[in-house]
Amino acid sequence: MRWLWTLLAFLSAPATAAPLVADLSDHQIAIRSTFTGADILLFGSVNAPEEIKADVVVVVRGPERAVTVRKKSQIGPIWANTSSIRFDRTPGFYWVASTEPLGTIAPPTLLDRQQIGLNHLSLPVHSEETNTDNVPGFRSALIRNRMAEGLYGEEPDAIRFVGPGLFRTTIRLPANVPVGTYRVQAFLLIDGKIEGAHFSPLFIDKSGIEREIYTLATHQPFLYGALAVAIAVLAGWGAGAIFRKG
Repeated sequence: MRWLWTLLAFLSAPATAAPLVADLSDHQIAIRSTFTGADILLFGSVNAPEEIKADVVVVVRGPERAVTVRKKSQIGPIWANTSSIRFDRTPGFYWVASTEPLGTIAPPTLLDRQQIGLNHLSLPVHSEETNTDNVPGFRSALIRNRMAEGLYGEEPDAIRFVGPGLFRTTIRLPANVPVGTYRVQAFLLIDGKIEGAHFSPLFIDKSGIEREIYTLATHQPFLYGALAVAIAVLAGWGAGAIFRKG
């Protein structure tokens, strides 16, 4: 219920002259073994005359990493990786919500500049790549795979105005959401121009024993692998001993 108190405090705050203000119901998500995903409420208000049509867009970007996309082809009786493209600075999570479809509220040049929408998301290719002729196909495959995993998405009409100038939407995080620092941006658009913007950080991290295991696997992979092998050997030895006694 913490989000409800946050929302009530937000609504009871003095009026501001800022064109757009927004906040999240929670700025930190802890991932445990029972984590099945989370919903975060984003709410805010716009300061615009009622006779002017105002639209709101929310963009959520997760931690960026290099990603290699591989293409498999059939070689005789088997399938094997025959080509690949490496993309640098690829968001692990990317989600866009808006009051209306993006193409109806902003020109492509603005969407490209702010990287709003999957068609306008910048996915730079690694500087040493030489096979750049098929980049659009690999880019489409990357986005398609991330959408299938629930990590990328667009939801036009997902932001609703619930009162004079007040809006809300729900950010849905899947169970496989990557850990790291997220950037949540809200934009106010009027007549195809950005008239206000707001930034909120979101932190997603593992908690408890899951955090210890993740830290060990990330920062000391050799030790993590050695421990994993040792545990597997001990488990096998223990199972064998039990069956021998039986």
